Amino acid sequence: RSLRVTGVQTCALPISHIITGAVQLKINQANMNTLKYPIPPQEINKKFEKMLDKIYSNIRNNIEESETLKQLRDTLVLKLMKGQINLENIEI
Repeated sequence: RSLRVTGVQTCALPISHIITGAVQLKINQANMNTLKYPIPPQEINKKFEKMLDKIYSNIRNNIEESETLKQLRDTLVLKLMKGQINLENIEI
């Protein structure tokens, strides 16, 4: 078994000698720390960071929007239950 790492060039890291577990294969922390892996150039790291920034920004925005929609839903349900909103003339 090998772990494929893609970057500037593709390389295979041999890991079969550090895999433990008979039924569920795993790599413990000590074995993981023995792996040597390629570190991409700074330019690739910066591009990757920009990609992650966009992804995390979208996640934050989605969480905020979800919270706003949840609050709106709760407010509308409460107003509907109290009869403060009339839906008789609403067309769907």
